Amino acid sequence: MINYFTDKMEKCWLCPKEFNSRTDLYNHVISKEHRRQSVYCPWCPTEKTFTRVTDLNKHCNSRHFVEVNCLPKMFLSLNNCFYFAVYPQDYARLIKPQLFESSIAMDARRIMMQWVEKQHFNPALRDNIRKGWKAGLQSRINELENGKEEKENKKRKREAEEVKPSTEVKEIYSNTITNDTKRPKHAFQTK
Repeated sequence: MINYFTDKMEKCWLCPKEFNSRTDLYNHVISKEHRRQSVYCPWCPTEKTFTRVTDLNKHCNSRHFVEVNCLPKMFLSLNNCFYFAVYPQDYARLIKPQLFESSIAMDARRIMMQWVEKQHFNPALRDNIRKGWKAGLQSRINELENGKEEKENKKRKREAEEVKPSTEVKEIYSNTITNDTKRPKHAFQTK
């Protein structure tokens, strides 16, 4: 089936399946088949992951209330949880990451790196997370640039397709206007 808003199918990059909407694709990617939108809890002493950000929110509000309560409300938003993603590059394909320079993104990275250090300081995990952030953000930047290029190409195409009157048509039109001014105002008037 075709997504009538975009006239194209949403394709899964992990398998050959296609979906009508981005929401259907998201639900597929978080399913047991892939689980590519999973996020870590950055406060649990052991490595604990959640398939959905809403599940992480529920967990944090019940188990880590003191830590979460002092953070901004949007800290555990879908966009900011990019920094807690198990697979950041895949996460960024469907969810727009919080801006890297924003204060809540900086807090998320700081908390995540503190969590990694508590995990018996696993340098491979730290490096994988940082590489994932970089790749996810870069893929998002590339998407935005491709979108801008696509918009510019569509604009150029529209401009090229516009019918521009030739100089002859302009002359005929201007002559008609000048001849009309010489005629009487009403058709039934005579000299």
